[in-house]
Amino acid sequence: MVGHGVKRAAIDLASDAMIPTPLGVRKTPRYVAAAQMLKQNRGIKRTVGHSLGGAISYNLSKDNNLEYETYAAPALNLFGEPDRHRHRHYLDPVSVTDRGATSSFAMYPHGYP
Repeated sequence: MVGHGVKRAAIDLASDAMIPTPLGVRKTPRYVAAAQMLKQNRGIKRTVGHSLGGAISYNLSKDNNLEYETYAAPALNLFGEPDRHRHRHYLDPVSVTDRGATSSFAMYPHGYP
């Protein structure tokens, strides 16, 4: 069981490293699994995700014309195009380059609107 957790952490770390590359999250195991789940469940209209899950949620939603809500997701948006569906904590290092997200000092996602 511990080995499985270490393996999952290693895969997630590799996935995080892929986010700013041309491949982005679309080639990560979690994105592929989420896309398969979406294909099997066409009634899904909205995705929600936190951190790496937020990056997956955002890209999956954009690729499939779905609504989305993300929290502390790694995103490269340096020019600050506002997006009211992305949220981050002011001190979060993962989402620091997402200047378009709604920033807050809320300590947990439920503090966002």
